Amino acid sequence: QTQQATPATAADIGADVAALQQALAGVTDAATARASEPALKATASQVDRTLAAVMALPESERKAIAAQAKPSVDKLHEQVTKVLGIPEVADVLKAILDPVMSKLTAMTGG
Repeated sequence: QTQQATPATAADIGADVAALQQALAGVTDAATARASEPALKATASQVDRTLAAVMALPESERKAIAAQAKPSVDKLHEQVTKVLGIPEVADVLKAILDPVMSKLTAMTGG
């Protein structure tokens, strides 16, 4: 018996965004950036799975999810920009954060 994948919802995107925000909240320097890497990488993988599920939905549902998720993605973008502005943090986290933010921004049409 195969298990059906459950359709993605705006709540799934919201949970992923919240997890990214939580992982970034403690980043204040290169050391804390390195400490946040495992959580950020895991969440980035989850974002990929969530977005793949969203893209499998009909366009009307994708648009509705995107509209609901856009405010939280915009807020996350501000947080990412701030964190990457901390000296040496971008060296550690940019390679993780840029792709995930690009995908989230593309999904929300931002």
